Amino acid sequence: ELNCAVVPGNLLESELFGYSKGAFTGATSDKQGIIEQADGGTLFLDEIAEIPTHLQSKLLSFLENKKIRRLGSVTEREVKARLIAASNRDLEKLVSEGKFREDLFYRINVVSCQLPPLRELGRDVILIAEKFIGEFNQQLTRQVSGLTPEAEQKLLAHQWPGNVRELRNVIERAMLFATGDRLDSSDIELLFPGAAVENATGGFTIPPEGLDWEEHEKAILSQALKRCGNNQSKAARLLSMSRDTFVYRLKKFGLD
Repeated sequence: ELNCAVVPGNLLESELFGYSKGAFTGATSDKQGIIEQADGGTLFLDEIAEIPTHLQSKLLSFLENKKIRRLGSVTEREVKARLIAASNRDLEKLVSEGKFREDLFYRINVVSCQLPPLRELGRDVILIAEKFIGEFNQQLTRQVSGLTPEAEQKLLAHQWPGNVRELRNVIERAMLFATGDRLDSSDIELLFPGAAVENATGGFTIPPEGLDWEEHEKAILSQALKRCGNNQSKAARLLSMSRDTFVYRLKKFGLD
């Protein structure tokens, strides 16, 4: 498994295809790439749209020929692996804009699965939230049994512009500071409480291509601090959250 969005472009080729000893400064030994490691199994490439164009052609060559060549090597290695790719961007649109290779798109688009946004999942939001509660019970040594009806309604009414990542952060924040045996409405703090899919009421509008929730949250925290002269208490009030929650979020993003 590899998230192509978190690996710098100049390192992505070696992560995917590996390298041979002496291929570049610091390459003191041979290294398998993620593709070679998946031989006989399944390779999952998350955020495949972030792969640079010149590497897209090399990936296409692997998919067509089932062979790879490590950086600095003249030897081809046969690799048989199933590929699963994911992206939060519209690949067809990127193809039309010349930002994603058309031939690679058709090669990987054998079976396509469109995942609906969280706001369209109805009460499944509650099931996902309860899953996160179970995870954080273990991580934080808590014994929270679930959500109150009021908390459930608050989660169901929200539009979730940040999708599952936003929901996970909301539950994590609630679990850190909740005092009861169930999460209540007052424990659920939403950064965009008025977020809407459409801007008919002047609320927040989700871009067509989606958004990176954590990057937006980090930017909001930074702006609040700057506007309030680095006064954390004032910045927390500006965002309608407790100071403890605000400080926790700052530490999580390294803004403290």
